Parts: sequence; C-alpha cells; structure tokens
Amino acid sequence: MYFPCEAVNYGVVKLLDVPPEDGDGLQADEIEPAHARGVDSPWRPVIEEIARVVAGRRDEVATIGSINWLRHAMDLAGANSNVVRNIIYRDKGRLHDKRALYLILVALREQLGLSPIEDPALTLLASPFAAAELEVSQVLGREQRRVYRSFVGGVRAGTFPKALVTGKPGAGKTMLLDYLQQGLEIAPRAADSVARSDFTDADLTAGLVRFAAQLGVPPGLVESRLVRIGAGSSFAVQADSQAEVARVILEAQRHRQGSMAVLVHMSRALTAEGTLGAVPLRLNTPDVPRVSAADWLWFALLRPLALTANTSVFVSTSSLPAKAVEATLPFEGPITLAQPTTAEARRYVRSLAAQLDAATSDDIVRRAGRSYEELRTFTLLALAKRPLGEGAEEDRALGERALEELTALVETTAEPTLRAFLGALAVLSAGEVPGFTEDQLVALRGGRRKTLTDLELSFIDRLPGSDQRYRPFSRRLARALHERLTATQPEHARALHLAAAQQHAHAATLDPAAERAGAYLFHLFAARSWTDIVDWMATGAVPFPLLVRLWAAARIELGSAEAGPDAHALLERLALELARHLLRLGADQHVELVRAFELLAASASAEKQAWAA
Repeated sequence: MYFPCEAVNYGVVKLLDVPPEDGDGLQADEIEPAHARGVDSPWRPVIEEIARVVAGRRDEVATIGSINWLRHAMDLAGANSNVVRNIIYRDKGRLHDKRALYLILVALREQLGLSPIEDPALTLLASPFAAAELEVSQVLGREQRRVYRSFVGGVRAGTFPKALVTGKPGAGKTMLLDYLQQGLEIAPRAADSVARSDFTDADLTAGLVRFAAQLGVPPGLVESRLVRIGAGSSFAVQADSQAEVARVILEAQRHRQGSMAVLVHMSRALTAEGTLGAVPLRLNTPDVPRVSAADWLWFALLRPLALTANTSVFVSTSSLPAKAVEATLPFEGPITLAQPTTAEARRYVRSLAAQLDAATSDDIVRRAGRSYEELRTFTLLALAKRPLGEGAEEDRALGERALEELTALVETTAEPTLRAFLGALAVLSAGEVPGFTEDQLVALRGGRRKTLTDLELSFIDRLPGSDQRYRPFSRRLARALHERLTATQPEHARALHLAAAQQHAHAATLDPAAERAGAYLFHLFAARSWTDIVDWMATGAVPFPLLVRLWAAARIELGSAEAGPDAHALLERLALELARHLLRLGADQHVELVRAFELLAASASAEKQAWAA
C-alpha cells in the first residue's frame, strides 16, 4: 500500500575522479539484457543514461547511480533499500518505494545536468495523488474505486460527503477503509483531522473511549459519564445515561474548529444486543427498547455526527442495522460492495506480491475464494514462507514485512474470526510444552465451528514425530503475536491464558510432575491468577526459575499501595508458600527467602509472623 513519501534532502553529489571498483553496481556495459530479466522495464533507460554520464565516478558512498549508491539513498529516504534491483530490472515493488526511487533519480539527474525523466510510466510517480490513484486503480474493484474517488474527492472539494457501505465478509470493506485513510492523509491533508475507529465488540465501553479520543475528546470526559450508568436504576435512566455519553462526544464536535473526516467500521459482532457501562444498550425513546450495538451506534452517535457542520463521515458494516433501513439520510447509500471476481482477485494478489510465481498466485486465488481478507492473508503467508532465492536479501526483507503485517492481524481492528484464531495460536505457542492439539486450538479460539479452516491450517505445521500435535509454522511470528496481544489487549491475553490453563488443569492434578503441570503453571502465571497459583503451591511444586519470576511479579502487582488489602493478604499467602518451597530446596540463605520473611514479619497474623521469627 502506498504511503506518502516525505521529502528528503539527498545532499549534493560529489563527483570524484576515482576509478570504479569491481562489483560496485550498475554500469552501462554491465546492465543485464532485457530478455535475461524477462521484462522491458521503464527504469532501465534512465539508469543507463546516468551510468554513461557518471562513467564510473564515485562519491564517499559508492559509484554514483549504482545499485549500492541507490540503496544508500533509499535508506536515507526511509524506503526499502532491498527492492532497488527488483524495481530497476523488473519494475516490481511497492508504490511507496517506487516513488522514493523516482524522486532520488530526479534529483540525481538534475545534479548531473541531464534532462528530466519523460516516460509517463515514471512521471506519474511525481504526484502523491496520482501515485495513490494509480495504486487504487490497480488494487480495488470497480465499485470500491467509485466509492474511493467519490468520498476522497468530496472531502477535498469541501462538500463533506456521508457514505454508508455494506458488503459480505471478504468484500474488501476494511481494505477500502485503509485506502480511504491513506488518500485523506496525503499531504496536504484533505481535512484538518482524520479519525478512524473500528468497533469490533458488542460491549461498546472500550470502543467509545477509543473513538472519543480519536475525535479529540478527553478520555476522562467520557469515562466520567460511563461511571454514571447504574445497573440499579430504571431502564429510562440507564438509556438517558448511555445517551449522555454520545451527547458529550457530539457536543465536542459541534465546538470543533476546522474540518473533520470520520471513518468507522462496525463488525458483525455488533449485530448482537450490546452493552455500555455494564448494562444492556437501550435507545433513549419513550419505550426504551433494548437494541443491538450497531443500532445504538447508528441512532445515538453516527447519524447525529453526520449532521454536524464541517464533518465527512464514512461508515462500513456487514449489514445495515435493522432499525436503520429507513433512516439512512443524510448518508449516500447503502452502497453494497461485491466480493472480488476471479480477475479482480488475481490482480489484487499481483499488486501485493508481484514476486510470487503464477502457480502460487493461482493457488492463493483458488484457496481464498471470493474474499479480499483471505487473499491478503494467504499472500502474506506465501511471502513469509517463501524460500530465499537469488535475491536473498530482498526475499528476506519481503518475508520480514509479511511477518509484521501478519502480526497486526491479532489487533482489535482486524477481522474478528481470524483475530480470535491468532490470539489462541499465540497463547498456546507461548508455553514450553512442545505443540498443541487441534482440539485445544479450536476450543481456545471459540466459535461454533469445531474444525480449522484452510486459512487457519496454513498458520500451523504438524509437530515432527506426532500425528496429533501441531506448532506454528514460524516461532518468530508466534512470539510477535503474543507480544502484540499482551501489549494491546492485556486483559484479553490474560483471559486466554486462564482458559488455556484450564485445559491442562485435570492432567496437572493427576500428575503434578508431568509436562502438562508445567504448562498449567505457565498459563496461570501469564493470566496472573494468583489465587490458583497459591492453591497449587500449597500441595504441588513449582520449578525454581518460575518461582523466582512469579514472586518478583507478585511483589510489584500485589504489594503496591493501590492493590488493596485483599491483594496484600494474597501476597502474604504467596510469601509463605515461597518460603516453604525455598526451604525444601535447601535455599535457606536465598535473598528472596529473606524478602519473604521480612514481609511475613510485618503481617497481622501471628502464625505468619512465627515463620519470620
């Protein structure tokens, strides 16, 4: 996907009369013939002319205009330097990197006194708007292109468009949002502020706090309204308190200076009856009916937001909220996006990874069916698994980027079903037990489906020597997923670890010395289920390395002033069990035992004080 390239000062080219070194890069007589590369690249004549003029002269980096010189300039521009050769010889690469290379060559040719580049295939890259439009035309389907041009053009023209888009899963709604955000943020920005929010949970509490922050509303202002929603009050009072959360957000927008473009996606999960402030969602009307999260968002927030001045609003959803069918004004639509045709699917895969051979691309199209999300994920998997070829450095860079984009699929803005699977995969892969069963993975993923899809199976390999256990195809990906999950959704990560621990609880109880007991303890600790940990320590053993880690964490998390008396009492129980463990191990002089005794000595319990006597 194209992202605007920042202007970079490439400096003055110092032409030194230094003879070229062997292997330094691109010289006029060293360029491979077009038939050897299999493509007539528009970049080649530009490079050849530079090479003839430079005639092997160098600066402090390399031979001017050579592959190494251009890679160095790409690094300075913040672009991917590993794709230079692919762009020059094959005209293959991301638009962002192509534009960076084009700007470098324009500056170099000007300094060398050469005429400007005239090939339209390259000069199009001079304009960030044209470059983005080119990528849109290459990637998006016909209806998506129409929506993109209408909305982005409307925002830039100051007509403040409102668009409502629907479509089945896989129709490319999220992808369209990505391109809309990109098109609106190209400098100069189309609006003074661009906000995007993806609502993925029928409990709107956290989503509304994030949405308000995106709109510039102080989080404390929204949270102060959320705490007033009382479960013990009447339905009418609850409905009014929930409506007050929306009113605070809307009032802030009415006093906003400047223009704003708002992009919102509502996932399928919002079709269920929702909650806000721990109570069911109700519309603030005389009969205060219970409603789905999508209905409440539409009537209480999104439709009123579209009526505020100087605001453009784009909403995408799998299906139009039931109660909103006859209340879409002032929105254009609903505009229904179709799933990609086979031709559009092939074009999309080529736009993502021109490096893949035709057989691999066709296999991706066959397996993904009519889903942009699956096409993208299968393509990223193919790049991540791709063996290193001649251009090992470029292949490695592509694989790294693919792994990074796959990691992002565990975040809250990703497709909910795949996000649930990747969260389960990350948690089950985090322990020291080698592998997991399909049943364990399916159970932790949740949902009504009791098997793994073809896409989900592509993330795992069978564990060597076992016909029932699996492991992630990439340990690096599994670690990155777990790190991203715990960093962005700590409570959800702990809940998954607790569920994973429960999968091992029975086996751990039957054989406390077995491998699954270790997995049970690992997941309990990751879930910070301190009560269960202390209960286990009272009858079972804990490995010394884990014992030290959980004690260090407990002292911080349970021993703080904010933790409260219950947490402090739990910490004392843990200190007592730690002392018993260390004494059984013969570690009677260990520094952690001293710290445990110090804590027990300050206890209000005479029994615990006796341990420190």
